[in-house]
Amino acid sequence: MAGNKNHYHIEPADTVEGIWCELPMVNVGRGSHMRREPDLVGLVTHAGVPLFSIAVFCNPDEHCAFHKATIWQTWAVIGHGHSLYFVDLESRNAKPYWLDAPGSVDIDAGEGHSSHEEMSTEPRTITPYFGHLYTGDDYLLAATGSSLLRFDANADMVWEAHSLGIDGVLVHNIDGYCVSGDGEWDPPGGWLPFTLDLRTGHVIEQQHPPDVYHLAKG
Repeated sequence: MAGNKNHYHIEPADTVEGIWCELPMVNVGRGSHMRREPDLVGLVTHAGVPLFSIAVFCNPDEHCAFHKATIWQTWAVIGHGHSLYFVDLESRNAKPYWLDAPGSVDIDAGEGHSSHEEMSTEPRTITPYFGHLYTGDDYLLAATGSSLLRFDANADMVWEAHSLGIDGVLVHNIDGYCVSGDGEWDPPGGWLPFTLDLRTGHVIEQQHPPDVYHLAKG
């Protein structure tokens, strides 16, 4: 990739204006981008010089309370609505992940699961909205309303840890291979702790609410 990745920066914005209107725009998302403004824009610069923008278009039924954008490895990464996008800084090709894909969140899964595993037939918590990003040298973690996903430097999903909450997942600390955080099971509040293995996504320890299925079904 041309240039030092440390010199790249992405800034979230509500719209494009000024010089950005004259630069390339990468459209991502499942919502139509015809005759409408994007739901979120990521403005990508290199050494302070504007390069291109990323326009995110969400469907009307997506929960869009949170967003986060960062530069990681060779990617501009932006999460919003029910999706996460990796945009190559050089080619500007986009690699999307739909966080509300069937089987992405399984209520009874006690371990992390790769993207190749079969969909569970057990009840699922349907809280697929994007929440947060957490990065290290060799990992990117994306939190949804109920899961935590790890991606590698190729923007491939390594694992997904299901059923960490029903309305929010937060990571507080990564110490060696231990990922510690909280999941919200009884909103508002009702946060309960979990610990995962960073390498596999397997649950090392997790505190569950008294009646998981009742909470999941609302």
